Amino acid sequence: TRKTGLVNTLLEDDYHVGVYTNCITDTTFLLLNKLHIYNKLHAVVSNQESLKPLQIPNPAPKPSPAGFWLTMALLRSYPLETLIVEDSEAGVKSAIASGAYVMQVKNAASWSERTIYAKIDEIDTRSR
Repeated sequence: TRKTGLVNTLLEDDYHVGVYTNCITDTTFLLLNKLHIYNKLHAVVSNQESLKPLQIPNPAPKPSPAGFWLTMALLRSYPLETLIVEDSEAGVKSAIASGAYVMQVKNAASWSERTIYAKIDEIDTRSR
């Protein structure tokens, strides 16, 4: 699909890619495997625990920023080096509270590789 192609493109461009979802662990694992991206991701965190690269309990689900902080720690990334793409109100609140850059989207159809890279370019320009 278009979104899994984006994951592959980001990985090819040497970005570290992680997923933090409010889904339970079993659903997270099932969906990411069905999309054939689970093994490509650097970090995966469900609302219960991290699945990859280490198994650590998630201290608090969204709207707490704890899951995003855990994901960033697993990616060895600081908030100002992180772009979070989020579609839920609770997720946007927790992403903002994490201190990372946030790109709020309506749904999966409302963003593309072009819009993600435009946001990355905007962040890079601000950082200079």
